[in-house]
Order: sequence, then structure tokens, then C-alpha cells
Amino acid sequence: MDIQRIAILIAWPGLGLFLVGLAIRWFVTRKPIRAIVSMIGGLVLVVSFACVMWFVSHMFDPVDGKPDSTVSRQGFQSLLSYPPPASITDLQYYSEGFTDHMVLIRFRCADASAIAKIIETLELKPMTEAKTEFPAPNVGWWKRDGTATFTVYGAEYQNLWRYLWVDEKNGVVFFEEASA
Repeated sequence: MDIQRIAILIAWPGLGLFLVGLAIRWFVTRKPIRAIVSMIGGLVLVVSFACVMWFVSHMFDPVDGKPDSTVSRQGFQSLLSYPPPASITDLQYYSEGFTDHMVLIRFRCADASAIAKIIETLELKPMTEAKTEFPAPNVGWWKRDGTATFTVYGAEYQNLWRYLWVDEKNGVVFFEEASA
């Protein structure tokens, strides 16, 4: 169950209970001005709570950049600390998570020096493809051509791994960074 649904499940019954309590208080004390002021204050609290819960529920939404969009270029730059070179086209970026995260990048590039710079920047080493299974997230553009042959580079740390799949024949590069 996501945070947005939890907020709704808490906010509406909370509002109902508050209004019932307010009505009882008004009938018992017979002080309508005090009851109305209390009701307004309570409504402000309930609405504020619902807004905070909505904000928190959307704060960690996945980021899915469209091809060659500003979001995709910024995602590339935030990961590698330099903007994508002009030789990189059809750049797509996806990230999700907060503590456990996943970043996916796919792009076209025929420039071996641009790919070498990525490998050097991320300190990746050649790996066997059998060791690095190609992930299958639910992202439409993250599709691997079944006939493609990849050269795989990677780095594995205690709770972080990075893989780069390079299809030199078709000029397509896939990158994954994930933590557990």
C-alpha cells in the first residue's frame, strides 16, 4: 500500500471523527463561536496533514526522462559529473527509490572514446556477460535486442553495483546502477 492511500485512509476518517467530536462539544457547551473556531483550526490541521502526506508520497516517484530530454541529460550528468557528449544520442534515463535505488540509462553512441570515458569515470572493469544478468524492469524503452552481443563492464561493491552493456555492432549502450 502506498503512502497516498494511507494518507486517504487516515485523513477522511480523522476528519469525520473530528467533526463528530466538534458537534458533540457544541451541543454540550452551547458555545457556537468557540466550536466554529475549533472546527476551523481542526480542518486546517487535517488539510495540512493530507497535503504533507501527498507531498511525501510523490517525493520519491520514479524519474523517467524522455529521449534526449533535459531530465535525461541532467540524470546522466548527476551520475557521471559531466554533461553527455554530443556523440551520445537517444539518451534515456530512469531512476527510482530512496535508500535502495535503481538508475537505468540507455543511449546510442558509436564513439569509442565517449564509452571509454564512462568506463574510466565509473571505474568499471570487463566482466563476463554470464556473471551479469540483464535486468528486466518495467520500463518500456529498456529492451534488449535478442540477437545483440554485448561487451559487459561492471563494478560491484558491498551494497552497490554498476553494469554497462555495450552493443558495439548496433551502437547501443545500457547502464544500470542499483543498491540493496
